[in-house]
Amino acid sequence: MPDQKPASVIVFDVNETLLDITTLEPLFTRLFGDASVLREWFAELILYSQTMTLSGRYAPFGALAGASCGWSARIRTWR
Repeated sequence: MPDQKPASVIVFDVNETLLDITTLEPLFTRLFGDASVLREWFAELILYSQTMTLSGRYAPFGALAGASCGWSARIRTWR
């Protein structure tokens, strides 16, 4: 594609740079009895967020966060 100009893109990654999720550890310990669920939940949240973005769909990040927290709870009860 020699006749096309390269796109100018700037990408910012604020997750765990500007957003300190460790402040949620006490909440996850209280909800799940295990602070390590926080990392599992956050990884899933990022996965779902990226999936929605790449598929051209939109959902507020907060809504995805709440839904993925619910999914984490359900998954833990299945184990």
